[in-house]
Amino acid sequence: MKHYRAYMDRAALSGEAHERLMDRLQEAEDPTPRRMKRQLSRWAAAAACCALVCLTLFGVWRGVNGAGTAAPQLSNDAPPGVKDTYGPGEVTPDGQVMPVETTDPARADGDPYVLRPEGPFQEGEVHSNFALISVEYDSLPEIAASIAMPKGWFEEPLTREQMAAMLAGADGSAVPWTLSWDGYDVTGRAVYDGMGNLWRVELSGVSREDGRNSFSLTAKPGGVPEDCAVDVNQKSTEINGIQVFGSNSGRYGWDDSGALGYVYKIVLLAGNVGVRFQASNMDEEQAAMLADAAANTFARADGALCLDGLLTWGGDIPEWRSESLTLDEARAEPELGLHVPSDIPDGFTFGGASRELGQNRDYLSLWWEGYYTHISITIQRPFEEAAVMDTDDKKYYDQRLYTIPYCDSVPDEVMFGGFQDPVFRYEDLTLDVIEARLTYADSDAGDISGYRGNFTVLYPDGLVARYSVKGVTPAEMAQMLGLGPEMCEGLPVPTP
Repeated sequence: MKHYRAYMDRAALSGEAHERLMDRLQEAEDPTPRRMKRQLSRWAAAAACCALVCLTLFGVWRGVNGAGTAAPQLSNDAPPGVKDTYGPGEVTPDGQVMPVETTDPARADGDPYVLRPEGPFQEGEVHSNFALISVEYDSLPEIAASIAMPKGWFEEPLTREQMAAMLAGADGSAVPWTLSWDGYDVTGRAVYDGMGNLWRVELSGVSREDGRNSFSLTAKPGGVPEDCAVDVNQKSTEINGIQVFGSNSGRYGWDDSGALGYVYKIVLLAGNVGVRFQASNMDEEQAAMLADAAANTFARADGALCLDGLLTWGGDIPEWRSESLTLDEARAEPELGLHVPSDIPDGFTFGGASRELGQNRDYLSLWWEGYYTHISITIQRPFEEAAVMDTDDKKYYDQRLYTIPYCDSVPDEVMFGGFQDPVFRYEDLTLDVIEARLTYADSDAGDISGYRGNFTVLYPDGLVARYSVKGVTPAEMAQMLGLGPEMCEGLPVPTP
């Protein structure tokens, strides 16, 4: 009920609307005797209060029928001052008790790691809508950025009880129905560093009615969650004394139909917890509404999210390792180091190597640099079986069959069938396969001519290595892989 009362406390009526309301109340002459009139004046005051609330409660609340369902209107049959709507915890004239909790974790059927928030109103029930402060959204350019994970990081899935407790806030009340998450399946994970301290929490919601509609919530203790860079001059909206930054620069598509969805995002810091919420919806009004609802719910000085129960991991911490290596140290690594090439083409200088071991990761990365050229190799122990390419079916990996940009010339079936990063068995590699993956590109502005491409090799010992190169010929690539002299000779180098 706390969130319900909070919205009621913030209800406000403009001066113009208040004047119209008072004029309406005084329009009709009342022939009632003065004594009765004094008694009825109390009812008039009550009616004015009721009308004030009714006029200010409008906006975005949707019924439990799901996205796109219009909210029912209040009945005009009841006289002023007579209660005709009932909120959470109240009893209707027919004896029905309205639900107090907006989300009962036990009601989420099936997977215990899926939360299904629900609204406080039953299907078809008449109710009013609540006003939200609209966030000002700027259409800023998208800036791609890499997020550095903390050393030794690992993740743990969240149960629906943990998600419900986190969303309920420090007061322990129910999950805020003001988020309008009814109709969504919500899953989550907590990410910790190698010492077991919480780094961030991530929730994802997918609509059960339309899987194209989704949202994500990232919360970080003590600071704003890492994301794409935000313009320091971006305008913000103040809600309950909290600065909320909004953007709607993104669009997304799902298929070749051409239909694009809308992306609305808000970022804020409240109660020592940073929040980033992003709504992706095919309906722009719904995307904006979900982002506004999140901003109004989470922008509270006391903090609307409670991470106390997640701040420290109490279980076993996975073994981890994260360090930089020299080339000799990389080659000396057990098993992984056996696949570090001994022959590197001329013109490349060793740039560095790193060793990462942790939850679901065990790899060795190396890179070399040249003049507008590079060699990048990641050798790893796979945690799932790799989908190996059939070298007889060239349409799924041969770049020579298509033109750049590949997004326009490669069919979806091929593009999503492994074309972008095919995996080959080491014993299936030939010079022709390598040529199929290293495309020769003429010089363009700010670049140089040369071969470039990528592919992954599955070795007989079960390890895999991903190669991404620029400025390496197919013959040099074959030599790096140790395929034998017969594959490294006789390949003419094209002249620009």
